[in-house]
Amino acid sequence: EVTMTFNFYETKFGKDVKPKRKITNQDVLCVKNFNEKRNSTKWKPFDTSVINDDDIVLIIDGDWLAFSATSNEMVRSVEFEYNGETISFEDCYTGIKKFCEEKGIEYIPNCGVKKHYMLEDSLMKAKGTIRKKIYKAISETKATKVIIFLGSTGNHRDELPLPKLNNKDHFNYKGQREKGWIPSDLHEIKKWLHENWMSHWSVFEEADDSITIAKHSLDNRNIVSYLHGIDKDFNCEGVGGLYIVGHHASPEWFDDTEENRLGWVKAAKTSGGSDKMLGHGDMFLSYQIICGDTSDNYSAKDMMKYFGNLKSFGYKGCEKYLMKFETRKDLWQGVLDFFKKHLPESFEYEDCFGVTHKATPLTMLNLYYRCAKMREYPEHVPNVIEDRLKPLGVEYE
Repeated sequence: EVTMTFNFYETKFGKDVKPKRKITNQDVLCVKNFNEKRNSTKWKPFDTSVINDDDIVLIIDGDWLAFSATSNEMVRSVEFEYNGETISFEDCYTGIKKFCEEKGIEYIPNCGVKKHYMLEDSLMKAKGTIRKKIYKAISETKATKVIIFLGSTGNHRDELPLPKLNNKDHFNYKGQREKGWIPSDLHEIKKWLHENWMSHWSVFEEADDSITIAKHSLDNRNIVSYLHGIDKDFNCEGVGGLYIVGHHASPEWFDDTEENRLGWVKAAKTSGGSDKMLGHGDMFLSYQIICGDTSDNYSAKDMMKYFGNLKSFGYKGCEKYLMKFETRKDLWQGVLDFFKKHLPESFEYEDCFGVTHKATPLTMLNLYYRCAKMREYPEHVPNVIEDRLKPLGVEYE
């Protein structure tokens, strides 16, 4: 069977052969499966030595790509039980809420059981969507090599001692991700991506970490590379090449300057009217730390409301607070001061594993920094003091 992949020297038989001329995005070929052996080694980074110095590299978040493509071929619903009868709502919680109002019964958020089914020919259509997205990105970036990162088997952030808050049922990192709305085709599509493209399988870490480690490795060799996907790590790593489908209409290059490392944030609305935050650099990383990430199930903002004195603090308020800082040193001083202002000097909390911890504003800042910050090199364990406060001269003691 002939399957689609990229150019000749990305295949087993061509990896070590330099072509006589540079292969362009117009030379995409039908070749045999790449069929690379799946990585099974914990924290093993992608070997960037297979990339040539004159390559242009497109780095793709395969988890995001696979999930978005399979989600497009999925119909979600929520089953709700009323008077012994199970009713299915394809408009999900909106439908349940309206039903409860009509029946005069109390609506409980996130009630019901999540269900889904895949549309006809969902696998074929998802693969078609993925090919179109990758080929479009190749065309825009003029990439000569494409690496797809997939995973993860386990996640070291699962062990983070996030606090129990009484407005949630699940407290651990990514603990709210329920199987009911995970597309049935997801596993098969990720397997297909791995077998047919140059790829790396992350073990015991997020694919995002593998991506940023590879990105920094390529940056250190002055190899042009672009990131393709929508996630916090791309926004936080705003130096070198950057390509974000959701935030940038076309590939954008950021030189390694203090201004770009500082970055920016801007509160905005989606086409559906919900709030979102745009940005990159340390500004966006700071937003991710303070406001949290619902898909990863952490929120320092909720924690500061629960244990401290923080009241309402939305995207606009966060933008106004962060954008007043003109240097990275002032920004990180401001982030630490925010935690100090809204938390007691010391307090105790019970974590998601039932263990009690003594905490300070600084230790809680570091905990949420570890949720948001991706690893930059294989031995890197994110630490806000060593990564940001100490190098920038921020007073933290």
